[in-house]
Amino acid sequence: MKGTIGLGLPTVSLAILSASMDLRTAIGLMAVPAAMTNIYQSVQGGAFWELLRRHWSLFVAAAIGVVIGTMILFSVDPDLLCGVLGIILCFYALLGMVTVPVTIPRRWEKILGPLTGISTGIVTGATGSLALPLMIYIDGLRFDKERFVQFTGMVATAITVPLMLGVTGRQMFTGGMLPTAIAAVVPSFLGLWVGQRLRRRVPQALFRKLVLLALLAIGVKLMDKGFF
Repeated sequence: MKGTIGLGLPTVSLAILSASMDLRTAIGLMAVPAAMTNIYQSVQGGAFWELLRRHWSLFVAAAIGVVIGTMILFSVDPDLLCGVLGIILCFYALLGMVTVPVTIPRRWEKILGPLTGISTGIVTGATGSLALPLMIYIDGLRFDKERFVQFTGMVATAITVPLMLGVTGRQMFTGGMLPTAIAAVVPSFLGLWVGQRLRRRVPQALFRKLVLLALLAIGVKLMDKGFF
């Protein structure tokens, strides 16, 4: 999924892992492969410096937000957070399928960028999901699919690297978890490679539909995790 549409590795993995472990442990396990694949994704696409100059404030705000989010993770019921996030995600995905996409004017980026960054960081730190409100913002920027994927990788890098350090600082990698987390990097990159090959065959219009469908599926799973 991550190789095809640029997101979904932590969320899908957490949905699977939550069947046998709690959310905090699952986030700790997926932090290393998520960070490594995000770094790789962020340098693919040929627009790294352009995106960095244009959206640096969003990346900085996202890194700050994830620190706040990890504090929430350890103080609030994570299942409840997942359920609420799932409702919002489903609503946005369904709305995107039946309405004309909103375009964000460039003059608004200086305000909306940092707000999106810090709120996305908080949500990711608290729930492990990168989707909101980042996907709404990126959708409004009207990127082509390659730039969409690269930009998502850059934001995810700004979030998952501090997240990895945050969970390590709270001793989430004790008891033999670190070798398992490192070993998970290999299948993560294999899936990323397969997804990239699929993305090259997908037209732009279909790509957006796939993103919305993926968000809808993730939202349903988060609601199931949170409420049922």
